[in-house]
Amino acid sequence: MGGMQTVLLAAVDPRIQRQMIALAGAALPSIIAESHEGNVARYRRATLETLGWSVDDLRDRMAQAMRVEGDGNMSIDPGELAPSLDAKRTLMIISLLDQVVPTRNQMDLWKLAGMPEAYFLPAGHY
Repeated sequence: MGGMQTVLLAAVDPRIQRQMIALAGAALPSIIAESHEGNVARYRRATLETLGWSVDDLRDRMAQAMRVEGDGNMSIDPGELAPSLDAKRTLMIISLLDQVVPTRNQMDLWKLAGMPEAYFLPAGHY
């Protein structure tokens, strides 16, 4: 979550001049719905079983919960805030075999951030 928190902080705090974002992705509800990370998978399974939701229900409800109160047009999802970053002052680390934060989500974040300089690692999340 550190990389995603970096996006959020850098997007809203003008004191942040440069940022390095590692293994973070856009569309957090999608990441939660698809991640193979043990704690996330257990949370997802327990939530779906307890509430009787589908994976699509989970995605939709998480996206709704991430909307900023009083402004239905803003979300705290890293992908929605990434365009606020200065690509010239951003470095990203993207893992090409990641099953915790799927590579697709990392690539989406990279594109939304203006395709800053990036290192693409042939590795998983850990």
